[in-house]
Parts: sequence; C-alpha cells; structure tokens
Amino acid sequence: MKKICSLILFLIVIPATHVYAQDNIQSISSEGIPITTGVVLKINPSSISKPVGEVIEFTVSLNPGPFSIKALDLALTYNKDMFEVLNIFPTDLTKPMTEINKLIDGDTGSALYSLGVPVNDPDNALVKETGDIVTITAKTKKAGNTTLEINLDKTVIAAKNQDKNILFSAENATITGVGGDESPASEQATTAATTNSNLIPMIIAGVTFCVGLLIFVFIFLRKPKAE
Repeated sequence: MKKICSLILFLIVIPATHVYAQDNIQSISSEGIPITTGVVLKINPSSISKPVGEVIEFTVSLNPGPFSIKALDLALTYNKDMFEVLNIFPTDLTKPMTEINKLIDGDTGSALYSLGVPVNDPDNALVKETGDIVTITAKTKKAGNTTLEINLDKTVIAAKNQDKNILFSAENATITGVGGDESPASEQATTAATTNSNLIPMIIAGVTFCVGLLIFVFIFLRKPKAE
C-alpha cells in the first residue's frame, strides 16, 4: 500500500514541477532578463573614437520581449561643450510610426524624440521584435572623452495593454574626440606659449635700448672736458 501511495505522489509531483519550470522559462526573455523588469535601451556603438568634427552615427536598440511597443519618448543628455547632436530619425523598424516631437537643444545639451503608432492603423506600427528603433547623428566639438546618455527620468516606453512605463534601464555610449580643437589644458599651454613668444621681441627691444643707453653714457663720460 505504501508503495502505491508513493507512486501516486511521484506521478503528481513530477508533472507539477515540470509545469512550474516551464512557467519560469516562459517568464525569461531571450537575453535571460525576467520580463517583469521591463525593457532595456542600448546606444550602439557603446564606445567609439573619431576625429573632432567628423559625423558619427549611433543607433538605439531594444528587445521588447513579450511587449508590443506603441510609443516612446527618448530623452538624451550630453556635454554641450564637447559634443553635438545633429539629427534624430526613425529606423526601418519604427518608420510605420508617427513622429510626434523632435527637440535638439544645443544650449542645454539635451534632446527629446517622440514616436507613436498612428491612430488609423495602430496594430501594424507596433514594435514587436528586437532591433534598432532610432538613429542619431552627432559629432565631437573638442578632443577628449565624453558621453551620450539616455535620461531615465524623462524617457518613456509605452506598450499595448500596459498602463505604466516599461523602461527598466539603459546602456550609454562613450565617445573620444581625436585631434582638432585641443583640450582646455592644451589650450592653456598654447596660450601661455603664444604669450611668451610675444614677450620675446619686447624683451630684446628693451635690452637693446638699455645697451644703447649705456654706450651713450659711457661715451659721454669719456669725452674730454673743454679747458
């Protein structure tokens, strides 16, 4: 009797454990991130080095997981003295969406780009697959390291049948400007060198004047006095 009870318990527990495991597997995205954490935005490339003034192209990608993305507000921040965003536009994945807003503010080092599904055909514009959603063109203004960052406080990802922002985190980009305008330290060194080079002719002129004056005084003192 005990053997029969044990067998029955075994047959009940194993299928239940299998179903629980399957549920856990289904709650994990293709990147191994629990879907309950939301969507991760990523700027590509994450690191790049370019000559100062040369145009750089970035993309912003996401993996929607189980969600169908219906709208987004992408907010960017950057150092306005080191970096400049030139343009932002949709990719092939988001071209069916409608551009709602594009604001690039070079004075504050910020940008906001908004897309949403059209009212007349919303379902065909939903983003349901992993890929690039936005392209950004930019350039460095000075030599040195700087960053292009996604502002998590102002960026919103909206999904169908979801009443909250599903954005979880973001991965930013590091940019190195090479050559071109010099860094502040180099500029100071250059300014000092220029100042010194301007002082040299003045010093030479001053020394020449002093030497000439001494010669004149020496000759004057050596001149015989009239009797």
